[in-house]
Amino acid sequence: MREAGGLTPSAYLYGSQFNRESARIEQARRLDQMIAENERELSRREAAIANASATSAELASARAAVEAERTSLELLRRIQADGRIVLNLHPDDTTIDSLPDLALEDGDQFYVPSVPATVTVIGDVYNQGSFIRESGKTVSSYLRNAGGPTRDADKGRIFVVRANGGVVNKDASSTFWSGGFDGMVLMPGDAIIVPEQTDKGSFVRGLKDWSTILFNFGLAAAAVKVLSP
Repeated sequence: MREAGGLTPSAYLYGSQFNRESARIEQARRLDQMIAENERELSRREAAIANASATSAELASARAAVEAERTSLELLRRIQADGRIVLNLHPDDTTIDSLPDLALEDGDQFYVPSVPATVTVIGDVYNQGSFIRESGKTVSSYLRNAGGPTRDADKGRIFVVRANGGVVNKDASSTFWSGGFDGMVLMPGDAIIVPEQTDKGSFVRGLKDWSTILFNFGLAAAAVKVLSP
């Protein structure tokens, strides 16, 4: 970093991205594996539905649930692994010394953007989009700007993808912010994701929630690009 001349006054270190090809390959492999496993499970469920002795209403409900899960899988397929490694930077980190001491690999890329002007709200809200970021403004404030969650939104599983690539959900944030998740102050480049309600038996719910999937696979920031309107 010092060899590149250091940071400019407008550099936004908190939103910097460190991408590695070996990490991208591993992310893609794990994502493909999960999608394939759940495709097989959905095929088994479809076969079971076809052979089930049930009322037409029950069959229609079961088929709708499977179709919803297929839609979720299609969304996951659209997410392109980018190999981003989360550096766990803090919003107050502004110097090169804040960066972790990582051994580099051939092809590593490090990008430091200028400070963005917005916070994004996407998913099951009435007016998704990007909103001007204001100092001290919280999750609940930006959700109000977006018209709030729709009646189909899963309000208990809303999560935030931070500009540094990390993920914060309601469970993880409850012990860190006095106002809880809704009172968490957002930073430039952060994004609020409001997921749709999923059937209790769905594979997404089986893996706890979207935030868990995206965080564990290192794909949270990549997903924002796919989900954004």
